[in-house]
Order: sequence, then C-alpha cells, then structure tokens
Amino acid sequence: MVLLVLTFLKSYTSAENANGAVACCFTFLEYELPLGLITEYRETGQDCTTPGIIFIMKSGHHHCADPGVQWVKEHMDKIGKSLLENWARNS
Repeated sequence: MVLLVLTFLKSYTSAENANGAVACCFTFLEYELPLGLITEYRETGQDCTTPGIIFIMKSGHHHCADPGVQWVKEHMDKIGKSLLENWARNS
C-alpha cells in the first residue's frame, strides 16, 4: 500500500518558473479512474517534457493520465460537457 501511495505522489509534480506554477506528469495511471470521482481535469503545460492530463478527484488528489488513451479522452469529453451544462444552468 505504501508503494502504491508513493507511486501516485511521484507521478505528479509542480514547480515554479518565471510564469508561475507548472504542473507536469512523469508517469501515468495504468488503470481507468471512476468518472464519478473526478471533479475536473487540467492539461499539463507546454513547459512539461511529456503531455499529460491531471484529473482532480473529489478527495483533492491529483492523478496523471496519458492523453492518448481512449478512456482518458472519453472522460475529458464527458467532464467538459458536464461543466458546460452546469455553466449554462447557472447563467
């Protein structure tokens, strides 16, 4: 269990540069996250060596995923649509 936690901690890092904080992914999840536990996602910045998607969970944890994997693309699409629908309802 400790190794699993350490793996998650090492997969995501944030660093400062002249433009502020940069979040980068160095390893990716090898399994699909449950969509219902994800609140939002962010794409890694251009300063990162590898493109990645950072899913932010309801628990506050951040998990890196490969943007080229099918389930990641589907989750991004569904989360994006959900955020747009919520925005439309509240405006």
